[in-house]
Amino acid sequence: MEAQAVQPDRMTYNCLSLGHFKEGKMHEVKDLVNNMKTKGFFPKTETFDILTEGHCKLKDFSGAYAYGWYKEMLKNGFVPNVSICKSLITGLGEEGRSHDAD
Repeated sequence: MEAQAVQPDRMTYNCLSLGHFKEGKMHEVKDLVNNMKTKGFFPKTETFDILTEGHCKLKDFSGAYAYGWYKEMLKNGFVPNVSICKSLITGLGEEGRSHDAD
């Protein structure tokens, strides 16, 4: 894409993230988000929604991922929307970790 002088925007990065999650390539998503940030596109609520839901669906609640994105979102002044909260609560409940949903 960039080789053809077409620069990705935030929507492009979000779509690529969705695709990586559907393929189960969650580690590539972190690299993609880092690339996105270096290009000056910082995650917004939609991005955090994709990141949180994607990791929850893949049952990855490690500190660096589902929780990590949630904490980064809060640190950057974003308020979690209903979708993000639902993803975390549902995912944690399915893992028997409802107590972590505080």
